[in-house]
Amino acid sequence: MSANRELEPEVIAALNNGQKIRAIKILRDSRNIGLKQAKELVEQYDGLDSSASSSRFKQDNSDISENRELEPEVIAALNDGQKIMAIKLLRGSRNIGLKQAKELVDQYDGSESSASISRSNQGNAVVIVKSNNTIVLVVFIVVALFLIYQFV
Repeated sequence: MSANRELEPEVIAALNNGQKIRAIKILRDSRNIGLKQAKELVEQYDGLDSSASSSRFKQDNSDISENRELEPEVIAALNDGQKIMAIKLLRGSRNIGLKQAKELVDQYDGSESSASISRSNQGNAVVIVKSNNTIVLVVFIVVALFLIYQFV
């Protein structure tokens, strides 16, 4: 019997979503087996050994560097300062793991921050802007406080 037929549907779903640790946990809980045995079953299904694992890791990292363009809703979440939501959206839209989604968001966020710094570095002031809403709120509060101070 192949490893595919032996595994529970929840385990296969977790593996298909890139959640290897969760798959091992489900196996351990459902079958009352040890960590090593559950890990071996998962790796047998995944077709991983130590050399295949390292080549798969290299392939995953090359995918990250090649596909830097993010979905518009992910970019919108980042612009609103919602990094966790951006990671969730990216995971859902691309069906990738948490680590890979976080790396993509960090790469995009890092490149945007450096672009923001270089654009605003004119003269002596350096301003990093993450959200337009925050700036509007701060300006509104400062103006309101100034007006209150002047007329009271």
